[in-house]
Formats: sequence, structure tokens, C-alpha cells
Amino acid sequence: MTLVDSIVALAILGLGWLLWHQKETSNWREWLIKYLLISSLLFGPYFFLDDIKSYWRSSPEGPINIEPGWW
Repeated sequence: MTLVDSIVALAILGLGWLLWHQKETSNWREWLIKYLLISSLLFGPYFFLDDIKSYWRSSPEGPINIEPGWW
């Protein structure tokens, strides 16, 4: 686990803490739904960043060479 991974994990935990102490959150189900939605939108792409980069670096033209065509 790198330093950046640790910072992102702390940010995710901090988000959960902030949502729990928010006055609009009334029960744990509402907190869980808000927490999963917001954390997946904010931090989800970070966990797939390496896969996305390797996908686009698979060839010089991008992931798909459209010059020869597929038809």
C-alpha cells in the first residue's frame, strides 16, 4: 500500500464519518446508501486507474486499431 493509497483510504473513511454526523442522515441504511453512492463516484475511478491506463496503452492508436476496419 503506497502513501497515495493510504491517503485515499483515509479520505474514504473521513467521508463516512462526515456522512454519519450529518443531520440529514437519520439511520444506518440511509447512511450506507449515501456512503456507497458518493464514495463510488468520487473514489471508484482511482482503483481502476491502472487498468484504464494499460487498456489505452495496449497499442499506439489506442485500444482498437480502426484503420483496417472490422467490416
